[in-house]
Amino acid sequence: MKKYAYLNRLEELLAELPPERRQAALQDVRARFEAAGAEHEEETAAGLGTPEEAAAQILHGEEAPLPRLAGTPHRILLAVLALVVLVVLAMGIGGLAGYRPAGNTASSYTEASA
Repeated sequence: MKKYAYLNRLEELLAELPPERRQAALQDVRARFEAAGAEHEEETAAGLGTPEEAAAQILHGEEAPLPRLAGTPHRILLAVLALVVLVVLAMGIGGLAGYRPAGNTASSYTEASA
């Protein structure tokens, strides 16, 4: 579901709330869509649940719907991959500090040229 369709439906479902509380809840949901970006609107909506589920959570005392993990596995995967790359780079740099190729010492060059 696209951002504006989601927000319009949620606003309809929250009509019984006082205007300031309704606007605060809608602003929170709008901020979640904006933080995810336009290319992730469908995933954000899936993570929030249906507008009916979100409205039920808001109407039962919560300020905003709780996000689900749907739509975030790619972020977790990217974080894990970044960590692996950093570890490999750290090990490589640390290993190179003490690396000396066998047979490439100054004395072996001198002996070979003599």
